Amino acid sequence: MVADPMFEERLRQGLRAQLDGALGPHPTWAESPAARRIREDGVERLPGPRRIRRSTLLLAAAVSVVALTGAFVVGGMLQQRTQNPPVVPPTQSLSVAPSVAALIIEPSTGPQPTPSSATCSNSWTYAGTRSPVGLVDGIRIDEFSGAGGELFMLFPHGLDTVKRILIEPAEPPFRTSAGTKVNLAGIAYFRLTIDGLTKPTPVDDRMVAGKRAPPYLSTVNLPIAEMRRLWKPVYRSPNVGPGRHSTEVWAIGLNHPSCIRVRTARDAYTNDGPGDNVLIVYFDPHPGP
Repeated sequence: MVADPMFEERLRQGLRAQLDGALGPHPTWAESPAARRIREDGVERLPGPRRIRRSTLLLAAAVSVVALTGAFVVGGMLQQRTQNPPVVPPTQSLSVAPSVAALIIEPSTGPQPTPSSATCSNSWTYAGTRSPVGLVDGIRIDEFSGAGGELFMLFPHGLDTVKRILIEPAEPPFRTSAGTKVNLAGIAYFRLTIDGLTKPTPVDDRMVAGKRAPPYLSTVNLPIAEMRRLWKPVYRSPNVGPGRHSTEVWAIGLNHPSCIRVRTARDAYTNDGPGDNVLIVYFDPHPGP
């Protein structure tokens, strides 16, 4: 606590006026000259023209102690009242821990879905401009799934390194690169073409809704009824870049006529370069004729 300087000065002046004749006040009364003479002589003789009784000295010392103590207390209370107002504890708010997600998605910098309108979009295309040559892990799809009825693709590098991505309406019959005809469930169809890969996507050539997928792979969900891979790219050294046969083609069958919405995002955990590396395709019910 802090004492009042003005009060202390007045107290010191008063004590000097009362005790100067006794060569005091001494910092420690028991060791002061007045106390020593009283112990030695047993009389109350003090130098100077004034005689001060022993009881008066003791009373003055007691008064000084009480006054100093009061000054400290009062000064501290005033100081605390003027400088340290009561602190009101802040209202505690509940904080909800964010859920752990598989991807660390950042705000997108690439093409985004067109705002919903009466027009139904049924195609989407994207052309990269960045050279894929020299990327040690190549151009490929690390994660490919149709979980939740949304087509999800995760690339190790930015989408700008892929030569072309095209989603467009399609009609059966569907055939593989070798000319083999394949049947595809659904009543509405799209074709997904990815050009510029150095390695095939590591999933089965057939993905069917409602069936178990191989370990670590996601199965597709409605409205995607079935997906079949028609063309598979030929593996090529990542340092060399994609070759002539670098195209992967998928046929997508849906259980109802659909419009498509496409958005891109960036997974900061897998992509250490600029740009988005995640592609998500949504299949919305067709609004009708």
